[in-house]
Amino acid sequence: MTSGETFAPRPVMVADALTKTFTGVKALNDVSISIRAGEVTAILGQNGAGKSTLIQILAGIHSSGSYSGQLQMEGAPFAPLNAEQAEHAGVALVPQEINVVPEMTVTENICLNAEPTRWGLIDVGARKAKAFAALREFELDIDADTQMGSLDLATQQLVEFRRGDRAVQTGPDDEVADVSIGLEQHRCRKQHVVDADDAGFVELHIVQKR
Repeated sequence: MTSGETFAPRPVMVADALTKTFTGVKALNDVSISIRAGEVTAILGQNGAGKSTLIQILAGIHSSGSYSGQLQMEGAPFAPLNAEQAEHAGVALVPQEINVVPEMTVTENICLNAEPTRWGLIDVGARKAKAFAALREFELDIDADTQMGSLDLATQQLVEFRRGDRAVQTGPDDEVADVSIGLEQHRCRKQHVVDADDAGFVELHIVQKR
């Protein structure tokens, strides 16, 4: 290696020749993508181009075996059978559609399915501290005890992003985001992208071409 030359980091996630068919309709046709740590990648395309199908494969919603092609994470085969397996491996999907439990609090939603425990019981104090830290990082001025359903939709999705960040902290730090961001969300989301890049996360953003 010559002076000043640097090696590019090894890809965190690689998709090779992915093809997915629904009842005779080919949603993906030989799609490959390689994503490196610290990258924020946008996938653009018209409606029906297969953008969401791609990330649903990466996030385990379309199980291994229901498509052709291969996935790798950190150089090893990655073949989640469902979204839970993918999330445990560190891949979190933040869908465009709001996916929260409106009857639960902000704290409960952020820590859903990843509650800190003590002696076999949920550690309420640790859970609240975890949620408070997540909100503070995103500069969201929200009472963590607020019922989720009382928040506007834009704020609910910002809380979902924090839940996605919590998920990637359990695995190799990949976040797959199928998102549509309104003007009210832009400032916070822009800072989130910068923070994710600095932390070495991987993000995919799906944007529909108009």
